[in-house]
Amino acid sequence: SSSSSSSSSSSSSSLPPTSPPSPIITTTTYKTTQCCHLTITCSSPCSSPIPPSYLKDSIEVIEGKLREEGFSLENVVHVTLHIPNMDNFAVFNANYKQIWKETTQKTEKKNIFFPSRACVTFLESKESLFLECFAFKRGIEKSLHVQSISCWAPPSIGPYSQSTTSNGVVRLAGNIGLLPPSVSLVSSPPSSSLSIGLSSRVGFETWQSLDNIAAVLKCVNSHITKAISLEIYYVENDHLKEIFHTINLWFSHHDEPRAGEEEQEEQEEQEEQE
Repeated sequence: SSSSSSSSSSSSSSLPPTSPPSPIITTTTYKTTQCCHLTITCSSPCSSPIPPSYLKDSIEVIEGKLREEGFSLENVVHVTLHIPNMDNFAVFNANYKQIWKETTQKTEKKNIFFPSRACVTFLESKESLFLECFAFKRGIEKSLHVQSISCWAPPSIGPYSQSTTSNGVVRLAGNIGLLPPSVSLVSSPPSSSLSIGLSSRVGFETWQSLDNIAAVLKCVNSHITKAISLEIYYVENDHLKEIFHTINLWFSHHDEPRAGEEEQEEQEEQEEQE
């Protein structure tokens, strides 16, 4: 891992505002011949809330580290972004969008796939920004990017894909309990759970999140029972018991695809690749 820091200079009230002080950046890299896993923490040197411009600084560092290891931003298949305050999500998202727009303008490729992305609040510190990214030599082989309102999956409100596929592994964007047609948080039992008897807002949102995940996986010829891992972000510790209870209920009502269905899905996937 490596770190870098620099000091800032102050200006008098008669001068125009200066740029934010250079951030303190720490990176960690894990690499194989085909894969590179990078984590980066970007902090303010003066213990003040970090400006959105630090996101660009962080991604520029990531781009440099990837280049050192023989990769590029085009090889990135998934990004996890922790921001200090979700109230500033729109500003951070606009910066993120601009960065990837500039990246696509640098390449000669006609089809550029955006990495899938999860974005959550970093509760431990209001002065830090944390990014994690996965890059593969083969890059993104398939991508699902739904931008319009539909009845089956929430639209992508940022420059990221709902799912990306690389080396046979599907990586999904973060999902919350949004109702696809209205793009609003569910406030009553989802229609697919009416026979279950869910009674809490946490249960409603957990169930709807799993419905959304399952819909995206079905579209890319996969199934949630094939999941390797499931990351859960929650606000209150008191919610955890209800979340796990709802997850267990959801999986108990969603069986694995039958053998014939799996064969058909594999055949459809092979035809798409051909």
